[in-house]
Amino acid sequence: MDNCLFPDSMNFDPKHFDMQIPPYSFVAFRGGARICPGYEFARLETLITMHYLVNRFTWKRCIPDISFPEIQCQL
Repeated sequence: MDNCLFPDSMNFDPKHFDMQIPPYSFVAFRGGARICPGYEFARLETLITMHYLVNRFTWKRCIPDISFPEIQCQL
């Protein structure tokens, strides 16, 4: 919302995403002494939700003919 970084910052302008902005001018949960107190809670809730989505539901492809390339990773 800083007019120095984004002219007319109160209005949506897709060109804002094309601009180069200075580092650390946008930090969603802030940082340092003023870090959001709900940051860890939000992270934990996201991880729990993903766990239940993956483990508690049966997943199948909507279009079974589409194949995905195998991803190989080394542990």
